[in-house]
Amino acid sequence: MAEAILFCALERIDASARQEEDQKIRNWVAEIRDVAYDAEDVVESYILKVVFRRGRSIHTIGNMLATWEVGSEIEDIKAKISNLTRSLETYGIRPIREGDDSRFAYEGRQQLRRTYSHLVEDDVVGLEDKTKELVTLLVKEERYQVISICGMGGLGKTTLARKDVATYVDPKALIHEVQCLTEEMSWELLQKKAMLPGGHGIDFTWERLGMKMVRHCGGLPVAIIVLGGLLATKHTLKDWEMGETAEDVAERYLDELIERCMVQVGRRNFMVGHKNDPVAASSSMVPIVTPMAKIRRLAIYLDEGVNRCISSEYEKSSHLRSLLFFYAKEVGMINWEQLKPVFNNFKLLRVLDLEGFKITEHLPKAIRKLVHLRYLNLRNSKVRVLPSSIGNLVCLHNLDLSFDLLDGLQRGEIPNVIWKMEQLSHLYLPKSFTINGADKLRLDSLNNLKTLRNVDARKCCIKDLVKLTNLSKLGMHSVKSYEELKVILKHPSPILNSLWLLSLQIWALSKLPEYNSFPPNLIKLTLWGSRLVEDPMPTLGKLPHLQFLRLPHTYFGRKSFA
Repeated sequence: MAEAILFCALERIDASARQEEDQKIRNWVAEIRDVAYDAEDVVESYILKVVFRRGRSIHTIGNMLATWEVGSEIEDIKAKISNLTRSLETYGIRPIREGDDSRFAYEGRQQLRRTYSHLVEDDVVGLEDKTKELVTLLVKEERYQVISICGMGGLGKTTLARKDVATYVDPKALIHEVQCLTEEMSWELLQKKAMLPGGHGIDFTWERLGMKMVRHCGGLPVAIIVLGGLLATKHTLKDWEMGETAEDVAERYLDELIERCMVQVGRRNFMVGHKNDPVAASSSMVPIVTPMAKIRRLAIYLDEGVNRCISSEYEKSSHLRSLLFFYAKEVGMINWEQLKPVFNNFKLLRVLDLEGFKITEHLPKAIRKLVHLRYLNLRNSKVRVLPSSIGNLVCLHNLDLSFDLLDGLQRGEIPNVIWKMEQLSHLYLPKSFTINGADKLRLDSLNNLKTLRNVDARKCCIKDLVKLTNLSKLGMHSVKSYEELKVILKHPSPILNSLWLLSLQIWALSKLPEYNSFPPNLIKLTLWGSRLVEDPMPTLGKLPHLQFLRLPHTYFGRKSFA
């Protein structure tokens, strides 16, 4: 929300003035940012109070007081915004007015997305036969002098009428109906408007994404033209995808920081499609935080001999949104008592990264207080047991539970509450775990899930995965046979076409199934721990889009694949 408020405010500043980057503008922007953060804090603090008063009457003194307080705080913020608006002239900042030159660039981009009834469209798809038919009726058939063209908005009625078709006035008229474009025609028009190469000159991944987008246009040319105008300003596949998810945008920004040598990445893992090693910031790029600043993001490095995790300087930072820990290898075990401020004071936290943390194995029940958490990373940490109160984190998007289990000598313990986290996009389960209160881990309600890793086929109901219609990356182990997977990998499974990464451990896999038994859009495949009696390459070689293949601990006869 803060970002939206800040963006709306900056849109009011003349672009030429912004380019000067003088101290006055920086001061004004800083004040706007503070107000935006205040607004965000007010709303999220109120949500926090509502969550913990759930089930109580709205007429209780506590609820009425909370409502009065938030109303009063909102009025204060509105007053601050009004004062900042009036202060524009004091800072010498000129608001954008209608017709200003600074809007020309923006309007130029919008031009690509617009259609006009008074202009003849150059790129016409799907109307060729209709045009010929109309010309024949008007010119060669004397009985029709006026023809009415009907159809829903955006179908191309005006384009059809202006494309080589003459109009004659006559009270007797024929109604000619225009049909929606087919998928193939829609894709052809999008290629023209987005300025893509036609025919076989376009990569399958582009085509797959483009076809997915044009389906939402419903065959309406005007919708496809607007979409094409938007995509014409995006020149890479990543640009096309970036509008789909927040993590795509984050990935693009991270790549840009890497290219500018502002951060350093230890290793890229191409098989999982993201960077999973720690990212180190250049020492020259670390900003200095003044004591007066409202800290929103905090990264802490724990050195050898540390006796507290969070210094007294920061433990009262109630505005904190992101908390990351890094540590020296020599750091010993840490007790949760040292992290009390996280649960007691950082209740607006959205990101908590404890990767590799050497901490006692029971995650505290107080985790329930962090209801705004979007990202919780416990990868390679010594945490092993989760409380049922973790089910309170219903806003989570990313949950990584791939604990350090001493090479399988230990098991994680997780409650059967993950199904409550319906906003989850990425879930990494422990490699080995038991379920408290159930035999099978329920996952069927996670419709937004895109990544699901370390699924134990013995602990989860495989047929429930069919309901995860957005799933694109799946990793499973302890699968008895490939037959067990047919319920999710055989037509007409709704996840069949969306899967592009698949990692499987199948115990009794001695022979691969036919190539058409694999997801058709598979790009990355890992088959590990199998004992094949036939060479798998003739089958795998037929997968049309496969780019990455791993066969760890897989045997072909007596030969092991590296």
